[in-house]
Parts: sequence; C-alpha cells; structure tokens
Amino acid sequence: MMCESLMPRLFRTILPLLCMIACMVMMALGWSSPAAAEMLRIGHPLCHAVSQAVAQGDRAPSPFACRGAPLGYQKGTLWLRATLPARAGEPDDLSLIVHSSRFDRLDVAFTYADGAVERQHVRSGDFGPHWRAGGQLAFRAPRRDAALTAVTLRFDKVASARLLRIRLVGEAQKAPRRPRFIITPGQTGDVTQAPALLHGQEGGVVLADKAYDSNALRTIIAKMGPKRSYLQTAAVRSPSRMTR
Repeated sequence: MMCESLMPRLFRTILPLLCMIACMVMMALGWSSPAAAEMLRIGHPLCHAVSQAVAQGDRAPSPFACRGAPLGYQKGTLWLRATLPARAGEPDDLSLIVHSSRFDRLDVAFTYADGAVERQHVRSGDFGPHWRAGGQLAFRAPRRDAALTAVTLRFDKVASARLLRIRLVGEAQKAPRRPRFIITPGQTGDVTQAPALLHGQEGGVVLADKAYDSNALRTIIAKMGPKRSYLQTAAVRSPSRMTR
C-alpha cells in the first residue's frame, strides 16, 4: 500500500494565494505608509518633561529635555513637545496620530505662529470622535491662517513612553491605498511585473512567493527601504512516499 503526503503539494498551492490575499488586505488598510508621514520620536524631534504627580492645569514644567529617556512619569504626567519646521506651500490640514490608549488622560495642544493654542483631549475609555481602527487616536489640527509651529502632548499616568507611536500626517496621506493588480500571460514570469507593482509603494515588509525570487528584485526592495523582505527561495521537496 502506498501513502503519499499531500502537505507539500497543498503548501505549494495555498502559499501564493495566502501571500496575495495578505498583501491585498495590508494595502487596503493603508499598510504602505506615505513617505511624507512624519514620525515623532522621543529625542527626535520630541523633547520631554515629567511631573512626578498628575499635573494641575495646562502649564508644563521647564525645561524640556531633548536627550535621554523620561523617567518617573507612570504615576504622574509626561509632557512631549515637538517644534515643527516651516512647511512652505504645504496645506495646514494636518492630523496627529497616536497609537496608544494606555493612559488616564491625553491632552493635545496645537500652537500656531500667531500665538494661538488649540487644545483637544480624551480620557481612557472615552475617546469620542478621535478613535480610529487599529487602536489609534487622531487629533486634527484646526485650520488657521497662521502656520502650525509646535505640538505638545500631555499624558497622565501613561503606561510606557517607549511604546508610544506618534505620527504627523496630512489629509491626503490618510486616504487608504487601493490594491494594485497586474495580470500576466501564462508564458510570462510574474517577477517581470514586480517593479511596476512596487513603484511608489513604501512599507516595512515585502512578501512574495517563489515566483518573485530574483536578485534584481532584492536590489529594488533594498532601495525602497523596508526592514525585511520575504522571498521564498527554498525549493519545496517532492511529496514523501512510504511503501508497505
């Protein structure tokens, strides 16, 4: 009696389909973040200050430190401030995106060149219209004739500053990207269309099956800047056979 394992065959059949579906979903959800989205990190360009107890009022302690990591903020208030460069010719329709909800309260203050300050705030469990899919909070900077010059964030009893993910994005950058498809003839290799599929895209990871295994493609991906690329290179073994 002969028994043949179907797992390698199923693996060869299903893996490309799963990769394609995963890429489509990630692109549809905005996996490829736009180049102009500005990451705000502690130390670059966020400076920080700490109140050992929860601060009363909106006045931040001084001075702010722009080096090192903040300490002793978990039971008090963590202040973060970014001074923004001039944005000549760029629309004022900007939003601050915060990927964290482990705090008691978050206040966001937008400071403008004319001295005006616009404030917004949320509390744990009460995020209102600021809540976005994926555990993100969005704070839209109000439109003004004066330019936006600084953003200040106040976190009361935040769990971890190291886990904060903060971005400043424009309205056009927040629109989700549409999936991109290219259908190739049966006698044409899929890898020939890879440059066109990747053109203008950015992301942290590139997934592809064995059909895209190419040193030329790796060079293109390296120039794009993703941290990792997963191109299937290992040959799939033929189905194992056992004979009795």
